[in-house]
Amino acid sequence: MAYRAMFDERREFGIELEGFGLEREQIYQALRPLRQKGAYASVGEKFNKRIWEWVIAQDSTIKQPYPLELISPALNGVKGLRQIKRICDVLNKLEIQTNENCGLHVHWSAGDFTGRHMINLLRLYGKYEKILDFIFPLSRRDDQSPFAHSLLRDGSTAWLYREGVFRTHAYQLAKDFEKTQATTNTSSYPTARHHKVNICAYNKYRTVEFRQHEGTFDFEKIKNWIVFSQQLINRAKDTSVTEGVATWESLIKTLALTEPQLRESMDSPDKVYLREARDFYQKIYRENKKELETNHAVYLGS
Repeated sequence: MAYRAMFDERREFGIELEGFGLEREQIYQALRPLRQKGAYASVGEKFNKRIWEWVIAQDSTIKQPYPLELISPALNGVKGLRQIKRICDVLNKLEIQTNENCGLHVHWSAGDFTGRHMINLLRLYGKYEKILDFIFPLSRRDDQSPFAHSLLRDGSTAWLYREGVFRTHAYQLAKDFEKTQATTNTSSYPTARHHKVNICAYNKYRTVEFRQHEGTFDFEKIKNWIVFSQQLINRAKDTSVTEGVATWESLIKTLALTEPQLRESMDSPDKVYLREARDFYQKIYRENKKELETNHAVYLGS
């Protein structure tokens, strides 16, 4: 049976929203009214997987006044997206700022991943990384961000993508990568986890973390990246990545998001989310590519 795209309501995820400029206590007070709707928040220092509430923590990597990170509890499906929207509706009324050092991080539950699935994911993202770069701003492309390094750089997960290293257990795969980074890096950055796809999170949380997205409190951006990144997780679970030319069109076809492929999928509400995410990023991709080509033409003509 051909692979079919879906928004899996069962697969848990969590997000981290980074920003600065507002005291954590002020954010906590602003979020308190949401308790009646099931969105609990607390001022803390780090995520605790036993706590089902949003944690308003500090972030030492953001060198700005009142650096902060909002860490969600484990969420899933449309219900999780609705909770994020309620949180964002409040946050966007506050004076929280972001810059190029801030990110949106999405953790996907990967307790069902084997080593083969992990390799598939790294190969998939590695193959299409140059394409995916164009749905993000310049500061998050290539190897520009010290907190979201390329999978294709020397000394990174490129050793998995290029050499086809295989391990039976995802845990061992992540552990081996951390050891590799410890011996190849002489400074504190990049650490093993600071890549566009962070497999080291598997050891601690049994998750895979996507770190490339820029910092934002815009719900539409957050929602679409959650939906789109889940398609990468789903595809990695389904099969290995084949060779071939990496284009936007081949990426969409690989993720089964073309219109003919979606029509063949089961008739369910998740089609709306899949189409919205595809169209959202297709527009951004084409605009960014056109801008690059225009700037390149101007440069050559100068």
